[in-house]
Amino acid sequence: MKHLVLTANSLNFILDYKLDLISYLIKEDKNVKLYILIPNHNFPSYQKNNYEEFISLIEKKNFYYGLKKGVSIVALLKNTFTFLALSKKIPDNENCYFVSHTATINLALFLFSLINIRKENFFYRFFITGFGPSRIRKGIRSRLIGRIYIKTMQISSALKRHKVFVLNTQDREIIQDYKTFRKVFLIRESNFLKKNFISTNFNIIEKPSLDKINIVYLGRYLLEKGICDLPIISFYLNIAGIKHSITAYGSHDPTNSSSLNLEELKKLETPNLKFKPSKPFPEVFQDSHVFLFPSAREGHPKFVLEAIFYQCIPVVSPNPGLDVDVVHLYNGLISATSSPSSLAASIIEIVKNENLYNKLKSGCRKYTHEIAKLSSNKSYFKEIFAE
Repeated sequence: MKHLVLTANSLNFILDYKLDLISYLIKEDKNVKLYILIPNHNFPSYQKNNYEEFISLIEKKNFYYGLKKGVSIVALLKNTFTFLALSKKIPDNENCYFVSHTATINLALFLFSLINIRKENFFYRFFITGFGPSRIRKGIRSRLIGRIYIKTMQISSALKRHKVFVLNTQDREIIQDYKTFRKVFLIRESNFLKKNFISTNFNIIEKPSLDKINIVYLGRYLLEKGICDLPIISFYLNIAGIKHSITAYGSHDPTNSSSLNLEELKKLETPNLKFKPSKPFPEVFQDSHVFLFPSAREGHPKFVLEAIFYQCIPVVSPNPGLDVDVVHLYNGLISATSSPSSLAASIIEIVKNENLYNKLKSGCRKYTHEIAKLSSNKSYFKEIFAE
C-alpha cells in the first residue's frame, strides 16, 4: 500500500485543477490511499457539481482541514505540525508521498522533511506554481520571503527523497540556476476537463459576429493580475471605434493584500466593463471571442487552455506561464509589452483582420486536438511515485 497526501491552499484549487487527476488515480491504482489536506471545505457555488463528484471519490475520513494561508511564522509552524499529526497515521513499512503546492505549504513541507530526515519511507514532491509576489513586488518583506523560498526549493532539488516540479521553463531556470546537481522537473500539470472535451464538438463551435467583440477575463481580482488595466484597455478600444464588452469573472481573496473588494471593483466599472462572480469555464468562454489576461506572472493557468478549447482567442501579456500554451500568431496573441495600449492593440488587430481571427481559431482547434492526445494524468503520477 502506498499513501499520497495531496495538499492545496483551497478546495477551490482541488476542484478546478485536480479532479480529473484524482479520478484517474483512484480508478487506475487500487493500492494508493489518498489523503486531502486543505484549509477548509469552502468552495464557490459554481463548483457544486465538481464537489459532488469529488466527495464520491474520497472517503470523508481522509479529509483533513486546518492548513493556514499566508507566509507568517505562525502559519509556517501550524502547517508543519499539521503534517506531523497526519504523518503519524502512516505505517513505518509503507511509503508515503507528500505533494504540496504554493509557497506557504511548500515551506512547511520542507521544514517537516528536515524534522523527518530519517524517515526513509517519506517522499516529498514540491510543485512551483509561480513565484508571484516575490518576483514582481518591490517590498523588502516580499523579496526576503521570495529569496528564502527559492533557496529552500534549490536545496530540495538536490536532496535524495525530494523532487521539485515547475510548470514553465523560466521557473526551472530560477530553481536550477544552471547547476546540474539540482534536479528540476518540467511538467504539464494542466489539461482539458475531460467531461467538457467529451461533451463538446470543438470542431463546430460557433461564435457571435465580430460586429461587437465579447471579451472575458477570468481569475482572482488581484492587482498583479492586471485587473486595474481592464478599464484602460476598454478606453483604448473605444478610441479605436471598437464595439466591445469586457466581462470579468472572478473573486475577492481576503488573504491577499493585492485583492480588490467589491466596492473597489465597482469604481472600475464602465458601460463596457462589468465584474461578475466566477462560473464554469463553458459558460465563460462559449460565446466569447477573446480571453484577455494581462497578468504579471503565472505558473501554468488551466483556464488559458480551456479558452483555447472553446476557440476564445487568448490575448495575454508576455510573462512566464502564459506562453506555455499560447503560441503567438498560431492560437493566440502575446502582446509586445504588458502595457494596456499593447494589449488593446492586439484586440484591435483581431477585429480589423478577419483572416487573422479565423487563422487563430483554426490554430486553437488544431492545438486542442494535439494536446488532448497527451496523457498528463499518467505522467503526473508517474513522476510523483518515481523515486
